[in-house]
Amino acid sequence: MVFSSRELRYRRWTVSDLTSIAPLLPGSAGGIYILGFTDGSCYVGQTTDMVRRFSAHRHGSRHHAAWVDIETLLFAVVPSDSLDAVERSEIIRLRRTGKSLRNRAWNRGHRQPSSLDVIISVDDQSHWATGGEEYTTMSVGMVPMPDPRGCGASRLRRYTDSRGQHLTYRKVISDFHCALSLLIPSCEELEGVWWTVSDLPSTAGGRYATLTVGNLELLYAPRTESSSSPVCVLNCPPGVVGRRWWSQKKHQGVLFRRHYRSATVDALTFPAGSLHNLIRDTPGLLSELRGFVLSLMRQASAAKIGRWHSPQLVSEMRAVGS
Repeated sequence: MVFSSRELRYRRWTVSDLTSIAPLLPGSAGGIYILGFTDGSCYVGQTTDMVRRFSAHRHGSRHHAAWVDIETLLFAVVPSDSLDAVERSEIIRLRRTGKSLRNRAWNRGHRQPSSLDVIISVDDQSHWATGGEEYTTMSVGMVPMPDPRGCGASRLRRYTDSRGQHLTYRKVISDFHCALSLLIPSCEELEGVWWTVSDLPSTAGGRYATLTVGNLELLYAPRTESSSSPVCVLNCPPGVVGRRWWSQKKHQGVLFRRHYRSATVDALTFPAGSLHNLIRDTPGLLSELRGFVLSLMRQASAAKIGRWHSPQLVSEMRAVGS
């Protein structure tokens, strides 16, 4: 039987003067907990031993420095097979109430230190996010057809070749090249860990390709049998592209709200091959997308799907404009 978040029954203690909560919870109690801090922020966690976990938070661990400002503790017993789902649900619930959270997972936009900071300093992240198109890693342009004699052609290239969808291939590759050029910082250094490209994945009825950043697909091209009107979908921060503005522009596409487990986005569907023009013609979109990408990377790496990363497809994307 699935445990619902509605069944949570929290017990609450003031723990600002405590270094151990063993007197409050004798034994190794497991469940969901919420720490409240003196600055008004919170932290949601799960544990199989609340006494030991509280001590790790109070005194510090490899995950963070000592939290000496813990003020309150809420704890609810939850079955072990429901911990992941309930923890995620509580993080989302508190985010929606406007609470500032110290969580990294499921908490896009957090201000906690991230392992990304070791590779790209926080100052450099900010500088890149607010920079213009001159801060790119690759040039932008239409892709020349890769040499078909090579044995390392991507699955996408072989698939579209077999169906005569050469223009579809060129347009999709062009958009993905644009995304890698304009929206991914330190593109080569972060490849395969912080961002991945999947080559002809079977996700949701089929894609030509998918660009995943952190734990969210940022850009994907739905697979169609028609080579005359392929489209791509760009997941944007909510509200960045106004519906009224979009409907009045020359770009033909569809904008709709979508809720992923890790983020709420505005999914922007547009004709394949026009991503560069879309970013150029949409005021403020480039910096918003860059900030969005950084927040996704700071929230989680893409290592879980790294096994599906396609170096062959990336090589073809890099061939654009060369």
